[in-house]
Amino acid sequence: MSLYDNEYTKDIVCPHCGYAWSDGWELGMSDGEDERIDCRRCEKPMNVECQVSVTYSTKKIEGAE
Repeated sequence: MSLYDNEYTKDIVCPHCGYAWSDGWELGMSDGEDERIDCRRCEKPMNVECQVSVTYSTKKIEGAE
């Protein structure tokens, strides 16, 4: 168990030291993909799982009925 909030976060958060990577997208992972990486700060290993969520927004088009 980690002392840091590291589940379902917008950034990759190291479960060892709490370091947050705001550029995790650079790993190029796909939805559901699992990858072993080392923390950039403490260099300890961790597993990262990517979860992708898609949302949509709509607007009326003026003049289109």
